[in-house]
Amino acid sequence: IDKGRSSSYNVSFGTAERIHTTSTAAGVAALRRLRSHASKPLIDDLEPRMSTHDMTSAYRQIPVAPEHLCFSVIAVYSPVSKSWVDGELDGMPFGVTPAVLEFNRVPAFLTAVARRWLAIPVLSFYDDFKIIGIKAGGGSEDRSFQELVSLVGYKLDPDKHQPPSTSCIFLGTLETYAPEGVADLLAL
Repeated sequence: IDKGRSSSYNVSFGTAERIHTTSTAAGVAALRRLRSHASKPLIDDLEPRMSTHDMTSAYRQIPVAPEHLCFSVIAVYSPVSKSWVDGELDGMPFGVTPAVLEFNRVPAFLTAVARRWLAIPVLSFYDDFKIIGIKAGGGSEDRSFQELVSLVGYKLDPDKHQPPSTSCIFLGTLETYAPEGVADLLAL
């Protein structure tokens, strides 16, 4: 289904567009900025809370334009009929180079709206999101992000959600906020 490389489709594609994602260092930078705005240590009600989300079947949530469906034909082997069956794939095909660029516009858009309109510090890496809030927010940043995603019609995987906490795993890295260790780091 998703073999743009083996079909040689990917070698026929070229672009100057770049993907914009994040790194774990961006979370530290966001905490430094928060500390700068607060003008005091991030303790008590200002203690950071981090939550994460992952989109459900991310590529399949991004529809193909109806007029392009005739170009989005896939072949699947049916063990029942013991033959190949053709069909239209109405979601983006994973593994096809332009699909990566097209898909990444969605998390970039969600991140931009969350940051600029809702003032929620959000980081995204493809279909993974990290939301930074504070204890006094009571998880409102996380709930507001979920509402934004739902409002624009996308789905987050509830089984992969890490609710607001002083620790989270993002991009395979365990991040734990410890005020006594962070003070030295934020002073850099």
